[in-house]
Amino acid sequence: MKMALGLAGMLAACALAAAPADNGIVFDSSKFEVLPIGQGKGEKLSFADGTLSVKAQNGSPFICGTARHPVTPGGIARASVKAKGKGKAGIMIYSFGPDGKCVGWQTTGVRDLKEDAPVTLSSEVRISPHYTGGREIKSIAWGIYALRGCEGVFSDYQAAYEEKTPNSTLKPAKSERGGIIVRTRKLTEQAKALAKQGKRPGVMFLGDSITQGWELDPNGKLPGGLAVWNRDFAPLGAVNFGISGERVEHVLYRITECNQLVCRPEIVVLMIGTNNLNMTPPPDTPENIAAGIDNLLAVIRQKVPDAKIILSAVTPRGGPFPTDAINRHLPDIAKKHGAVYLDPIKVMTDGTGNAKDRTVFRDGLHFSPKGYERYASVLLPEILKLKQSSGK
Repeated sequence: MKMALGLAGMLAACALAAAPADNGIVFDSSKFEVLPIGQGKGEKLSFADGTLSVKAQNGSPFICGTARHPVTPGGIARASVKAKGKGKAGIMIYSFGPDGKCVGWQTTGVRDLKEDAPVTLSSEVRISPHYTGGREIKSIAWGIYALRGCEGVFSDYQAAYEEKTPNSTLKPAKSERGGIIVRTRKLTEQAKALAKQGKRPGVMFLGDSITQGWELDPNGKLPGGLAVWNRDFAPLGAVNFGISGERVEHVLYRITECNQLVCRPEIVVLMIGTNNLNMTPPPDTPENIAAGIDNLLAVIRQKVPDAKIILSAVTPRGGPFPTDAINRHLPDIAKKHGAVYLDPIKVMTDGTGNAKDRTVFRDGLHFSPKGYERYASVLLPEILKLKQSSGK
């Protein structure tokens, strides 16, 4: 995630000369320059035998490889380096604009170093203006950063930039997370049982933790939308097929490989995509996420041709997550598949478009009971309209 230079906990940063695929390049003082950002007092950087030694004490010098690798934004930068010592360190990847000035940086893979054995610091980040405040990116350089008190020796640099990456949202993927596996199995059995009994759900809610949150007690540790669900949607024969942590490709897996649409819901409400923006693994591009949602609607339409579909906007979240860049594609996608596009954002955010109101977005992402009330105030009328149009 983008981090501010001069952050109190970050004391030294050293970038490695960037190239499309550079393996085994040694650290050399002649290939580095101090960026005109940050201040360093008392830091010790030394080069010997192809290694870099860092002793971070008081300040934060930012040293960057003089070489820049031109990039087409949208690809993935990968880097790794071996480190030994004490304190914390991680990988930093710098982005530079057309004028050669640093326009942003992303960091991942912070680890505790060990004095008795080397650890591998690694990083995979999506290079995109979405993570540099919209500023244009022309080149990148890989780097290392050490937090205050770190004393480390770094060696064996490996790095590469992949300009074009496959769209992971278009291929069904089974999550390896235990909680998702258990709930996927439970929902698959539920769908089969409903089909066997000839019980067609009035509404199926498909999605991630925001959807699963309809099951959370409003007075619980993680307060959610259960009271609103019981009042507004349970009477309509609704079933909750949301799973916390899921991405577009996980829902695709469930409706294809697990055949969770076998119960033929009358209405499908879909909200998905926010987890595809998470930094680990590298975030998908908004365009790829939108394409994955497009594919989901095509599969839903093919599996249940007479189902009514409501496609919800991806609601905002705190941080540099370009949900709006996904949403701008969704109205046309919904129209393409004969679905209703639902945008609850204005109502949920009082027109601000952000998730700063913690009485609505309890943690800057998930809905509070008040958030579910607001979402339902927009969603329920659309569901009732669809039911009326179908004579149900």
